[in-house]
Amino acid sequence: MREKNFQGAEIKINYAEGPKNGPVIFLLHALGASWKSWTPILKSLSRDFHVFAFDFRGHGDSDHIKDKYTWEHYSTEISEFIEHNSFPSVNIIGHSLGGVVGSIIVTKTKSVKTLCMEDPPLFFNKSFIPYNLLRVFEENFRLAKKKLGVEDTARELRTSFPEINETVAISRAKNIISADPTIWETIIKGDIRAHTNSDEILKNIDVPVLIFRANPETGGVIHNRNINRLNNLKRFEIEYWEDSPHNMHSSFPSRFIKRYNTFVTSFVKK
Repeated sequence: MREKNFQGAEIKINYAEGPKNGPVIFLLHALGASWKSWTPILKSLSRDFHVFAFDFRGHGDSDHIKDKYTWEHYSTEISEFIEHNSFPSVNIIGHSLGGVVGSIIVTKTKSVKTLCMEDPPLFFNKSFIPYNLLRVFEENFRLAKKKLGVEDTARELRTSFPEINETVAISRAKNIISADPTIWETIIKGDIRAHTNSDEILKNIDVPVLIFRANPETGGVIHNRNINRLNNLKRFEIEYWEDSPHNMHSSFPSRFIKRYNTFVTSFVKK
């Protein structure tokens, strides 16, 4: 993967591009992550696809922009990138935040042919953010404001979350340090969705959709009470993994790729 920059209307974003080995696929990461979070499946995807993995605004090596971190804002540069490059056909895989952003992009362009959402928080609102995630967001915000180095940030993460190992702590520390601290404040306040209506977005999606759903008891964000709302989609498949946490592609990379390939090859010629 080769890192590059794209200048959008407001800011410059960082992305990584792989070899031109097939149909174009965009990888959109979770809140507080970067394009490197896709490392567990990049090699497999790059064999059959022309991969573009992005750093959202305020994340990784992309520019920061004050008070503009809603779902709609995150979709801006990715939509501009599609238009700038005149891609006739794009496939999207989005994890968590990236899945929601992917759903918004689909409603803005006819270039997207398939959408895969990995445990997307479509139904978050000001009154409901799962406690386990809220605790992570609040701790990340606290550490981001302290502006410590990687090792000190990782050390404090392991104190707060003793269940994570050193490798995970270092990776999360790097993401916290590189990200704009206000991305955490935006979601803690419940402002990340702004006026976006998830049900209306789903109704306006006309492409095939694959939804990976993790177990809510182990960190999944699509709860049973919201399952019926997914019926707003016209064409979709749900892949539920009872044994998986929220980070499905990194927890079970081979399994994830196998299921995704089964889905995408039904609609895209490699």
